[in-house]
Amino acid sequence: MPFLAALKPPFGFESVEEALPKGFKERLKGRGIVHGGWVIQQLILEHPSVGCFITHCGSGSLSEALVNKCQLVLLPNVGDQIFNARMMGNNLQVGVEVMKGEDGFYTKESVCKAVSIVMDDENETSIKVRANHSKIRKMLLNNDLESYYVDSFCRKLQEIVQ
Repeated sequence: MPFLAALKPPFGFESVEEALPKGFKERLKGRGIVHGGWVIQQLILEHPSVGCFITHCGSGSLSEALVNKCQLVLLPNVGDQIFNARMMGNNLQVGVEVMKGEDGFYTKESVCKAVSIVMDDENETSIKVRANHSKIRKMLLNNDLESYYVDSFCRKLQEIVQ
């Protein structure tokens, strides 16, 4: 599948290009792009040609993804990313988390499996994930969402004072 990978350099490397294996760029030619700089993620995620977003599960990335229609593949690394992935994958069921191998590392097979699941329109998990994502997206894009919480907060404050 075609892809765009926007990555930070791994520890010990000055650039993403320096960290790529020898011959990698030639092998992916015409199939995808690996970019080592900053991108406007929100604009990319809202583009209709983007079907899937593999995310590290940072809260900013998740909030940007949830208001768009791309499917979520959850690939957490550390800290709150792991908590966020479990909440999105298990509790809200709006994405599929990539499973780690026995050695504790992700494999290309486990990433491919998660992508295949979310991109298969007929898969039971994908159907559930898409429906839940659509519900959350609709709620988050509701114009009255913020005013509802502010109004509710103000009412509660008035009740306390009275």
